[in-house]
Amino acid sequence: MVAAGKGDLTTIVEPDPARTAFAAPQRALSIAYVRGLGPDPEFTAPHVSFDAVPGVGGLFVIPALTLDGLCDILFWEALPGGPADLWTAREPMEPARHLPLMLDLAGTYVPWAASRAGSVRLAGARPTLQGRFTPVVREPVAVVDGARRDGVDERDAAAAANAQVATRFADGFSDPSDFDHWFMTPSAVDR
Repeated sequence: MVAAGKGDLTTIVEPDPARTAFAAPQRALSIAYVRGLGPDPEFTAPHVSFDAVPGVGGLFVIPALTLDGLCDILFWEALPGGPADLWTAREPMEPARHLPLMLDLAGTYVPWAASRAGSVRLAGARPTLQGRFTPVVREPVAVVDGARRDGVDERDAAAAANAQVATRFADGFSDPSDFDHWFMTPSAVDR
């Protein structure tokens, strides 16, 4: 089974235009790894939070661990062309400019989250990411070096956990020869 978000590995399995619903990115993504974020007064244990803002997008706050220690990830998913779509250039924005824009958006749309960010600072040497991703459904089966591979779909980073689950599920199959083209194609198409 092949589980990949994007990059060269996804080229193993051809796109399936008939089952791919989108021709353009559905979200503009912006991420900053930060330290100094205050605790959530509603729930002080580490947790993932998400605040949806209709017509704008949403903000995830995710506890994380880097090589340098604990931090939090501020992750905006903006609707393309909407008021929070501030990362439109192909070139990455300088981190020192990136974080203030994220915090301004939080102050405007999710002030309760922004109130925790009074002392945040960027974490690490490469603390920000930005981009757009077009979801693509792949053909259910590919043959690579004579072996069958299950491709099914390609997702952005926010949905990558599903790919990890699929990979763990695939580890449970002791005899992959049982899963031939006849079995794999209807199984993927019927989802």
